[in-house]
Amino acid sequence: MSRAHNRGYTAYSPEQINKEHLTNIRRVLIFGETGAGKSTLADQLSQHLMADGRQVTLLDADPGSPAFGIPGALCLMIPELSKDNRHLWILRDFEALCSLDAGRFRLPLIDAVRTLLSRLPQMENDLLIIDAPGVSRCIAGAELLPALIAATCADLVLVLTPDGQPPPLSSELSTSGVRLLLIASHANAHKPEKAAIRSIRTQKWQQHLTRAVEHTFRLNDTTILGTPPPLNASDAWEGRQMALLHKQRTVTLGQILGLSGNTLRIQAPQYDKNLTIDQWLLRDALYTHARGLHTAVPARSSSMPANRHPRQVAVIGKEALFAKSQQEQLSPPLMMRVGPVDATMVNGVFGDPLLLLQMGHQKRCILFDLGYHGPISARTAHQVTDVFISHAHIDHICGFLWLLRCRIGHYPPCRLFGPPGLAHNIAGMISGILWDRIGDKAPVFDIYELHDQQLRHWQIAAGTPLSEEFPRQDLNSDIIWQEPFFRVRAVTLDHTAKDNINPYTPVLAYAFEPLRQVNVRKDQLSALGLTAGPWLQQLKAHVLNGEQEACIRIDDRVYSVSDLTEKVLMKCAGKKLVYATDLGDTANNRASLISLAQGAHTLFCEASFVNADRALAKLTGHLTTGACGEIGRHAAVEHLIPFHFSGRYQHEAPRIYQEVSCACPHTQAPKPSVSTGYDV
Repeated sequence: MSRAHNRGYTAYSPEQINKEHLTNIRRVLIFGETGAGKSTLADQLSQHLMADGRQVTLLDADPGSPAFGIPGALCLMIPELSKDNRHLWILRDFEALCSLDAGRFRLPLIDAVRTLLSRLPQMENDLLIIDAPGVSRCIAGAELLPALIAATCADLVLVLTPDGQPPPLSSELSTSGVRLLLIASHANAHKPEKAAIRSIRTQKWQQHLTRAVEHTFRLNDTTILGTPPPLNASDAWEGRQMALLHKQRTVTLGQILGLSGNTLRIQAPQYDKNLTIDQWLLRDALYTHARGLHTAVPARSSSMPANRHPRQVAVIGKEALFAKSQQEQLSPPLMMRVGPVDATMVNGVFGDPLLLLQMGHQKRCILFDLGYHGPISARTAHQVTDVFISHAHIDHICGFLWLLRCRIGHYPPCRLFGPPGLAHNIAGMISGILWDRIGDKAPVFDIYELHDQQLRHWQIAAGTPLSEEFPRQDLNSDIIWQEPFFRVRAVTLDHTAKDNINPYTPVLAYAFEPLRQVNVRKDQLSALGLTAGPWLQQLKAHVLNGEQEACIRIDDRVYSVSDLTEKVLMKCAGKKLVYATDLGDTANNRASLISLAQGAHTLFCEASFVNADRALAKLTGHLTTGACGEIGRHAAVEHLIPFHFSGRYQHEAPRIYQEVSCACPHTQAPKPSVSTGYDV
């Protein structure tokens, strides 16, 4: 393969790495995306070096999909030849992370790297190869890569990337001060399916536990580190990966069999009984028979047991904070599916308004309002492309600072839509922060304000003033944004309170309208000799994005998207979703909202006060339960979901649903057996 220049790097094939490249090199870090072939290169490189007489040690620093070591841990491996001259890797030392997520727990991972290398004796001719995690994007990758280079004291970084493509995290690599070689990935290298990664990881974990025995401990014997589940959620402990530590060094790594009262039973390989176990480490790695070794969902706790021993000091992490925030909310998130879109009322019916739409085929998210962000992950924030804000009251916009922080990095501009004044509201929050170290990673926002029949547009980047206004766009309809897959309509409503000194408080209600939806004709799959698989999602994505000329590979055969569409898909109209909140019960508001929501599949509509408190509703510019139901009925919606209930009715939610249902029979309330969402 010939060398190719790419943005200042020189691309080599793995075979072109020779002795000259590794002269005076003691530590080599191999970096690239998941599936780029890092582990294969590490293995090939080590065999090549050993054939030249060099001693090689390998650090497997990928806890989620380790090629050589134990899942949930960082492992030092040494090579050995079997009796039949096969190249084997033998575990020399390890440090537990108890998590499969290298990006989320990047600081503990770096600490584990330093700890392992501090115990590694270095001979003059030794070479250490570091197989880095496949975290190569966003904030996690931008922070992890430089820290990993520094912690390992790498002399050389081999960057694996598809031939001709720029390396990931090129800015971090170019400023690292370390020698770089760009390596062309093998043509067959590809990112494996998640199910395949989980299967291989589970097999390695089961192999690690082959010689495990049962150990029993008392909770008050030691200190718990990491992010353990609540003690009164015993079911959440079973199957958790747990490390036994002696003076902050991993002694053995196993999994929990059960927690009963003050007694904890674990399954782990034997260890030196002369060592005192003074700490336990738990995070979010969990083994179950159904899913194998995977990442646990944060457990909830209704309360902390009063008899918790004072020595059990848990390091509070994101999981514990998540459980606490969920506990403090007045209601859990409400989740449902509207066509191909997953819709979640993040803070339930009593919390701050924030409706999250996730379009899985595009790996893309849209938000309606920006109240408290609750349990939404930073990864989800990275996928947000558009935010439609009703108005700038604090419970509808306070989550912007969270979004702002999550989008520090190399992300495309995020669009924000709202009523007049939104641009200055956003600019004010951004200008209240010091941005002297942001560099080229400043979050960028395109802000659109709806003024009657005009859409006004500004752009702002963190650390810079609001731009000059772009040319105004005249609207011929209520459509404020349109793409091949969907469009969004908006109407202006009035949220003016009776005693408000301002004569008018505009709010926007929105309609999200998918322009088309595709379904699979399962009967045609068998007729064509095809089986369902990930290719169906790829096909849907191509169709919804208008990419009819694309091709898809199925079982070593290549099909055109247009041909498959005709044979196995059927198109139908999309399902409209409408979002409306904070509006007074006036004739104009009713008429505008009913027109917007006419025939909608789902209407999310506020019902802040019960009918008996209609005077209070009028005073504050909100709807009653009766008004909400009547709007839904006159709009002939298929599903009405009331929300934004006043906190005064915290224990009277059934009363609210009953009153709304009296006015609209299509009102949806959580089923008694489903506490986390609507079954629609």
